[in-house]
Amino acid sequence: MEIAVIILAVLVGAALIGWLRAQRSAGLARDESEELRREQSAALGKAEVELATLQTTLQERERELSARNEEHEQASAALGVAQAAREQAATELAEAKAELGERNNALAVALQERNEVRDEREAARRELATVKAELAEVRADHDARQQEIEKARAELETRFKGI
Repeated sequence: MEIAVIILAVLVGAALIGWLRAQRSAGLARDESEELRREQSAALGKAEVELATLQTTLQERERELSARNEEHEQASAALGVAQAAREQAATELAEAKAELGERNNALAVALQERNEVRDEREAARRELATVKAELAEVRADHDARQQEIEKARAELETRFKGI
């Protein structure tokens, strides 16, 4: 019987050792599982932080892109206004050139008319000078005849007085 008790004690001891090993394995598995959960939780936390950072970066880039898009639209609008102003200026320049051409033509006509008037004036001056010279000659001749007439009258008066 003692052997039976010993065998029973050995079996109980073996069962207890098996149970302890199972408990230890289960504890180790729980510890590993808990460690794995902590690692997963830490990795999940890091991933959430990275995701939040990426979302913030994405939002910032979207704001920057939106601002750039708005700047681009404003620049496009300003370019459109500048192009319209350039086209208006080109039209005004063409009109001004046409008007300048007309004025140049009018100026050429006016200069030709002025030159013709100058030529006529010079001809009139020459004719006036000729007429003045002739008048001076006529006056001189008139004055000479007038003096002759005065002399003749004085002589006639003297003769009539003598008669």
